[in-house]
Amino acid sequence: MDSDMMVRTIGRVNVTLLYEFQRKLTEVTKRARRMKVTTPSGTDMEFENDPERPVLVEGEVTGPGEYMLFGQVD
Repeated sequence: MDSDMMVRTIGRVNVTLLYEFQRKLTEVTKRARRMKVTTPSGTDMEFENDPERPVLVEGEVTGPGEYMLFGQVD
């Protein structure tokens, strides 16, 4: 990662828009038993969703705990 990538990834994120997107994705994921995601650039993934597993909006800090930057997978 060079300095330009770091600034675009961390320093110039439209947090309001990102939260809006993540909340919508969370709603859709919670309601679905099976998911398929495809994009014009070639992403093609499918998975089954366990309704008992919590779906979180990354970046929303609601109290003590472990938090990660947007987009990181834990």
